[in-house]
This record gives sequence, structure tokens and C-alpha cells, in this order.
Amino acid sequence: MAISLALLSLIVLTAVSGCLSIDAVADRHALSVTRTDAAGTEIWHTAFDGGGDEYGTVLLPVSDGGLLVGGSVKQSPGSEEHALLLKIAEDGRIE
Repeated sequence: MAISLALLSLIVLTAVSGCLSIDAVADRHALSVTRTDAAGTEIWHTAFDGGGDEYGTVLLPVSDGGLLVGGSVKQSPGSEEHALLLKIAEDGRIE
């Protein structure tokens, strides 16, 4: 699987074929994660919008087949930035 962080242009290769990417949704910076197979066909897509601007900067596979997404969130312009950690199940559900 190739794991791509679109905002950082970082690719991590693992033993499974396919692609995962993190993107901002529109201009709101909600977090969007898409998994594709080796041919580029979408397997699943999920998005997280906590009401602020969410930024994904790290995408790591975990032993149960899921993913950890790390990043930051700002609830409003001028507010402090806080850490963001999401667990995504193997089927794309946010846990």
C-alpha cells in the first residue's frame, strides 16, 4: 500500500498494494482520507469535520489493519492549535 499525505507530498510504502491519502475538503480544511487499490479504484472514503480547521500531517498503518491519523485542529480563526489523533478502522470507519 502506498500512503500519501497530499498536503506534504509524503509517500510511505508498506506490504499491501493500494494508496491512502489525506486531503483538505473544499476551503474548510475538514480531514478527508481515501483508500484505493493498486489500480486506483476507490475502496473507501471517509471524512472528519470537528467544526474547525482539521489538518492531517501523519498517516500510519497499525497492526489491526486500521490507520492512525495525526495532525492539528483550530476551532476558529485566531484560536490555539490543538493536537488531533484519529483511529480509522480497516473498513474506513472512524473509531
